[in-house]
Amino acid sequence: PKYRHKIFGFERIKVVCEKSFYETAEKYGLIIKELGFDIDHLHMVIDIPPRYSVSQVVKFLKGRSSRRLFKTFPWLRRKFFLKGGLWSPAYYFDSIGDVQSEIIERYVREQGIKGDQKRLTDYAA
Repeated sequence: PKYRHKIFGFERIKVVCEKSFYETAEKYGLIIKELGFDIDHLHMVIDIPPRYSVSQVVKFLKGRSSRRLFKTFPWLRRKFFLKGGLWSPAYYFDSIGDVQSEIIERYVREQGIKGDQKRLTDYAA
């Protein structure tokens, strides 16, 4: 997509972002079961307590991580995000059951591994 930037090719950015996600999860009682980075996006399997909506959790994670990344790497905003935020306002979520959980967690875990782009259907066969 046009506005995706390959920021997760920088290992330090990925590490700071991941740390921010886990700190946010701890603060709000979320459980990140899997987190997989590709070069320009990420996938996450997360348990959300019933007291939060999905949109609230997305706001927590995107908001705190973008502030942390822009503070830690000021050049990031200047180089890639002068006209907008770090994250797209869009996101995708789905509820998964125990049977699907293992397949989806493996798919997320293997994001960014060298080779062809991974598709979820490759894991469900």
